Amino acid sequence: MTSLSELEAIKTHQADTTIIQDYPLVSFTTVSSETSYMTKTYSYDQASDELIKERAGSPVDGTFYRVNNLSLYDLFEHFGYLTKKEALIHGTIKDHEQVGICTKNQPIDGCMTRTKDNFSYPDNALMLLDHDPSDRGYKISSADNFIDTLELIDPQLKSCAYFYKSSASSGIRLNGKLLNDNTGIHVYLVIPGGQLKSYAEILFKRCILNDLGHIFISKNGRKYIRTIFDAAVHGPERIDYIAPAIINKPLEIDEPVSSSRPGNSIDGSLLSRLTPEEEVSYQDKHKKLLSDAEDDAFDVLYKYVKDQSKTTGIAAERLMRFHAMGDQGVIDFGHPLTKDDGTQFSFADVVADPGEYKNLSMPDPFDPADGPSKAQLYVNDNGTIVINSFAHGSTVYKLHQDGKLYTGKTSKDRREFKMIGPAEILAKSPVPNWLIKSYIIQGSVAQIIAKSEAGKSFATIDIGLSIATGQDWNNCKVAQGPVAYLNSEGYSGITTRIQGWQQEHQSILHAPFLLSTEALDLTDDTAVANAQKTLDKFAQEHDGHISLIVVDTMHKSMSGDEDSSNTIRKFVNNLDKLCSYYGAAALINHHPGYGNIKRARGSSAQFAAMDAQLLITKKNSKFQLECTKLKDGGKKPDPVGFELREIQLPELDEDGEHVTTCIPEYIPLSGQQSTRAVKLKPMSEGLTDTLKSFGNVLKSNGATEASKDDWRDELVTLRTFKDPNRKKDITAAKKVFSRGFDDLIDAGVVCVNDAGSYQYGEDIEPQWSDVKAHIQSKHFK
Repeated sequence: MTSLSELEAIKTHQADTTIIQDYPLVSFTTVSSETSYMTKTYSYDQASDELIKERAGSPVDGTFYRVNNLSLYDLFEHFGYLTKKEALIHGTIKDHEQVGICTKNQPIDGCMTRTKDNFSYPDNALMLLDHDPSDRGYKISSADNFIDTLELIDPQLKSCAYFYKSSASSGIRLNGKLLNDNTGIHVYLVIPGGQLKSYAEILFKRCILNDLGHIFISKNGRKYIRTIFDAAVHGPERIDYIAPAIINKPLEIDEPVSSSRPGNSIDGSLLSRLTPEEEVSYQDKHKKLLSDAEDDAFDVLYKYVKDQSKTTGIAAERLMRFHAMGDQGVIDFGHPLTKDDGTQFSFADVVADPGEYKNLSMPDPFDPADGPSKAQLYVNDNGTIVINSFAHGSTVYKLHQDGKLYTGKTSKDRREFKMIGPAEILAKSPVPNWLIKSYIIQGSVAQIIAKSEAGKSFATIDIGLSIATGQDWNNCKVAQGPVAYLNSEGYSGITTRIQGWQQEHQSILHAPFLLSTEALDLTDDTAVANAQKTLDKFAQEHDGHISLIVVDTMHKSMSGDEDSSNTIRKFVNNLDKLCSYYGAAALINHHPGYGNIKRARGSSAQFAAMDAQLLITKKNSKFQLECTKLKDGGKKPDPVGFELREIQLPELDEDGEHVTTCIPEYIPLSGQQSTRAVKLKPMSEGLTDTLKSFGNVLKSNGATEASKDDWRDELVTLRTFKDPNRKKDITAAKKVFSRGFDDLIDAGVVCVNDAGSYQYGEDIEPQWSDVKAHIQSKHFK
C-alpha cells in the first residue's frame, strides 16, 4: 500500500497540473423560511459560565429557489446576501425554478417537501467537504493544509477550483476571549452530479487506507468511521446552514474567514476504485479502528444510559439492550422516542394512531441530542414500522416486539392456548416468583381488607408506587414493573396522596404508573373491553406486560349484589382475564364484613378466589397489618405495625395553610424501628471482583494507591485466568471494570488523589451490605 509520503513524491506525475485561471459554474437551491431561523443561536449563561447553543431550525414553510450557473467565485458573495432565515441545499429542485415549502405531515397543493424524491444533483453540482476537528483524528491546521492532504490521495485536486469558509460558529468571543476552539472549515468544489456520491465514497475509503481515519464517538457511545472530511453530508436534499450564527450579547463573533482558488471541476473518473486487495485492506483497517475504540465507546454509552435511565424511568440494563439492538439495525417496541419539538412519544402511540405519525420527521432515536429532523418514521402498508435515520450516515431501524419483527398484529392476535408436558413441568423452578417478597407472587390475586379511615388506600398506593419504582416495600424486595391503578374513589384525594408519596420517597415522573380518572365496572363486559384499549396502549410501552393491576375499591368497581356469588364470580373472572392477558398480579382494596372484621365483606366465594389476603385491624389504639392468607410461597410473614405519618406539601390552601397528607410506615411489633429503613443489597459478582482487584493491586505493590491501568489489568487477569488469550472474555472483563469503576467512585469507596492515582475513600458510607468484608474498618464512618 502507498503511504502519504510516497504519494507526495509521485502525485505530480499522475495528474495534469495545468490550472485554469477561471472558476466553474455551479447550480444549487436556496431555501427561505418564513418562520424558522436557519442558523445556530449562541448565548452565554453567566450562572453556569457556559456557552449555550440552540440548533438551527428545519424549513416547514417558505420557498425553494433554484440558483443556476453561479460562478464558484461568486459563492461567498451569494452567501453574504442570505438572511438568518435562509440556507443552502446542495441539490436542485426538480421541475421548478421556485416552489413553496410544506411537510409530509401537512401537505399543501403546489408545494414540495425537502425529500430525496424532490431534489437531484445537477451536472455542475456543488460538493461540500466538511472538516470538523477531532482529538482522535488527523490534525489539520488550515484549509490549505486540508486541500494539500487530499491532493496526496487524488492529485487532480491540485488543479481544481475550490472555495472555502470557516464554520459559521467559529470565532465566538466574550470580552475578547475566544470561547470555542472551533477550527472547522467548509470546502466547496464542483463535480458532475452523477459522479458526486461515488467519488466521495472512493475518496473516503482511500483516506482510510492512508491512515487518515479515526473513530467519532457520539454522545450515546455509538462509533462512526471518520476521515478528515465527513462522508455523511452528501445528499441532494441536504441543508447547509451557511448563514452566520445568531450571537446574543454580550457575546461577539469574528468575521468569517474565506478564500478561493480558480481551476477545473473534479473529474470523478480519474480517481480509481479500490482493487480487490485494497478493499480487503480497507476492511481490515475499518475493523481495527472500531475495535481500538470499543472501550472508550462503552464508557461513553454506559454513562449515557445511566443518565437516560434517570429521565425515562427505564432500567439501565434494558436501555443497554436497546442500544445493542440498534447496532444490528433493530429498534425495540419499548424504546423511548422524541419528536422534533422535544415531546416524548412511544411506538404504542404510533400503533394507536398511525395516521398521526406516518412519515414523521424526528431526531435520531438513539441519539436525540444530535438535533431535529435527523430521522423519519414510516408505517408501511404491510404493518411493519421502520425509522430511517440520516444521522452520522444512513441506517434503517426495523421495529421488533418480543424479539420478532413487528407486523402490525397485537400480542392478543398471536396469543394461543398453551399446555405443557412433564419435561417442561419439571423444568419449572419451585422457587416462588415474588412480586413482593413474602406477600404477593407475580400473577396472583391478592386482597387488602380494612375499615374506612384505616389507611388501606394509603397502603395500596404505597404498594403500587413501590413496584412501579422498584423501591422496597415494608422492608421486602419488589420486582419492579408497570402498575395500572384502577381508582374509583376521590380522584383529587388520591393525586394528593401520590404527590405526598413522591415527596417522601422518590420521583415518579418517569415511572411506569397509570391512574384511572373514573371507576371501572369489572362486572360489565363492555366497560372492561373499553378499558382494555387503554391498558393495551400502556402495556405495549412495556413489552406487552403489566406487573400489577390495583382495584380501589372493590365495592365501587362492580354493579350488583356483592353478597351474590355470581356477581363476585363475574368480577373475579373479568379481572383474572385482564391479569392473564397482561401477565399481571391483582391487588383488590375492599372493606371487611359487618359482623366479622377479619373477613372481606360480601360473598364468601371471594376468599376462595384469593391467593393472598392482607388485613389491617386496630388493636389497643394502634393498627397492624397481617397476612391472613398465602396460598403458595411457604410460611406467612409476621404481622407488622401500621401507622400513618402526616406530612406537609409545599402547596397552600385557600386559608394559606399547607396542604397535608399521610404516608404509611410499617413497624415491627417487637420494636419501634421503622421497616422503611434502607436494607442494603449485596454487591454483584462483577462489582465484588472489581473491588477485590483493587485490593490485590495495593497488596502486591505494598502501596496505598494504584493506577487505573494496573487496576483494570488485575481485574482482566482475575476474570480471564482460565483462557487469558480469549478476546471475548477480555472485552467482557473490561466492560465489568468500567461499570464497577464508576459505581465504586460514585459511592466514594475509591477516590482519586492529587497525583491522579486511586486510593480507598475516607468516611465511607456503605452502599452495599458486604462492602466492609473487603476494606479495613478505618475507612468507614
